[in-house]
Amino acid sequence: MDFGLKGKLALVTGAARDGLGRAHALSLAREGATVILLDILSCDESKAAILEQTDGRAVVHTVIGDLGKPNELAQALKNCDIS
Repeated sequence: MDFGLKGKLALVTGAARDGLGRAHALSLAREGATVILLDILSCDESKAAILEQTDGRAVVHTVIGDLGKPNELAQALKNCDIS
């Protein structure tokens, strides 16, 4: 099924652990969206799992940030190279 997400950008919060955040990110990546994983913890494990499950075809970025700290979050997203 094509949801028209190819080339779209998706920000997924709470994606550091094996749970809903990672599951949603994987679904979005499988549909062709570029996915930014955001959590207060490192999302490197989730990124690796998504890349493995998409045979390396997914475009996944990770950002450590806290939604409760908007200024910190804004700076973290600015530092994320999504070009």
